[in-house]
Amino acid sequence: QKVVNFFPGNDGSDASSTNKLLGISDQTVATFYEASRKLYDERHYEKAANCLKLITFLSPFNPTYWLALGMVQHKQHHLQEAILAYSIAATSGQDMLETRSLLVSAYAEIEMYDDAEMVLNSLIELIEKQGVAAQWKSKIESLRKQVNFKTKA
Repeated sequence: QKVVNFFPGNDGSDASSTNKLLGISDQTVATFYEASRKLYDERHYEKAANCLKLITFLSPFNPTYWLALGMVQHKQHHLQEAILAYSIAATSGQDMLETRSLLVSAYAEIEMYDDAEMVLNSLIELIEKQGVAAQWKSKIESLRKQVNFKTKA
């Protein structure tokens, strides 16, 4: 299955980002991001999500911001929204192993096991390609159980 790469570059930057078009500096966006992290740490998840939605609008080509939005949405059990954010982050052209593992979990939580299995298989391929299978062994086993638990029921 071919995935359209949403990101024009692998560094998370693009001259046509909304923040640049509006004259908002990357530093200002980074400051908003730090504020959203603080809100998240203080368990103000809805406020953190709103801040991250603004950030992803201003700087849509940065996969870190999409990952953070996915994590906040996941924490609030807004799983469809989390899946969308994780999926955008995962198409960045970067390997984003942790993003893919979170995507597997979110798919499994809403019982979309075929999608979870597809992402899990691509994650395993990336892990093997990078030669980091040993570090990911227990996480992969846990994800397999999460996916296979329901597919065999």
